Amino acid sequence: MATLVVDARGRITLNEDLLRHIGVERGGKIEIVKLPHGRIEVRAEKSARPISEAFGLLKRKRGADLTVERISRFATRGWADRK
Repeated sequence: MATLVVDARGRITLNEDLLRHIGVERGGKIEIVKLPHGRIEVRAEKSARPISEAFGLLKRKRGADLTVERISRFATRGWADRK
């Protein structure tokens, strides 16, 4: 457990270990959710990423690229024959 100090302006500082734990990088945003009984939940804000980040997502380093047809076959077959 970490103990944080509230400064004169009512702010707190999360150290790098805590930020890394919740998946926030410098410049990132944090969501605070109010819970019952005076509790809060702190989590990384889920940001919408540009579609351009998905380009090349299905390319493989070795072997054939994953096409829609191959993905469909894998999904239909499922994990039943996997060990």
